Amino acid sequence: MNSITRSYRIWHWLQLHSMAAIVAVVFVPTASSAQNVAAGSPAASQSSSADISGRYPAGSIRSVETAEQVLQEIDRERTRIEAQYADEEHACYPKFFASSCIDAAKEKRRHALSQIRPVEVEANAFKRRARVAERDKALADKRAGDEAEALKRATEQKDKEVAKAGKETENAQQAEKSAGQDRNGQKTKTADRVAQHQARLKQAQAEEAANAQKRAANVAAYEKKVQESQARQREIAAKKAEQERERAAKDASPPKP
Repeated sequence: MNSITRSYRIWHWLQLHSMAAIVAVVFVPTASSAQNVAAGSPAASQSSSADISGRYPAGSIRSVETAEQVLQEIDRERTRIEAQYADEEHACYPKFFASSCIDAAKEKRRHALSQIRPVEVEANAFKRRARVAERDKALADKRAGDEAEALKRATEQKDKEVAKAGKETENAQQAEKSAGQDRNGQKTKTADRVAQHQARLKQAQAEEAANAQKRAANVAAYEKKVQESQARQREIAAKKAEQERERAAKDASPPKP
């Protein structure tokens, strides 16, 4: 009887110690996983995403150079965030509670990306506005150049016509002098031709003056239209930038539980 009792007690002792070993295996990784999740939370990490959003608050991007520099920094930061997430995700797999560990790593990545997203939106919006303004200026300069070139060609053509009329008058006078016709009748004819040339010359000059005034009025009207168009473009760009900032702020806001 004592032998049986002693064997039962040994068996019971082994059962108790086996259960304790199983409990230790289960609950020790659980505590470790909780610590790792807490350490990987957005509040516990020192991310440079906050540095970028702090250095470039809304409205601080005022040049294309700054916008390009910001976008380069954001590309590098996004690469760093993704690489860090990949490392943390890989480190989660051997753990007992790998799912909660991965969720914590994803939340950390989402928080970091949400901090740099508004800055990225503003930088891209500024570059788009700058491209639109540069394109409008180039078009306005081209049109002004075309108008100036057309005015120059018209002026040169009128000068040629005036010179031709003067040359014809001179030739007529020279021919009249060398001819052997009656001087009185010839003088009358010559005077008539000279008068006709002078009338044509005055008419050409009057037409040129009227056309010059008309072209000047057209240029002034065109410049006014260009200025109004540029003002409308700036107003539209400002509205788009405001909408993009509101959309970025909405994207960056934490999701409702």
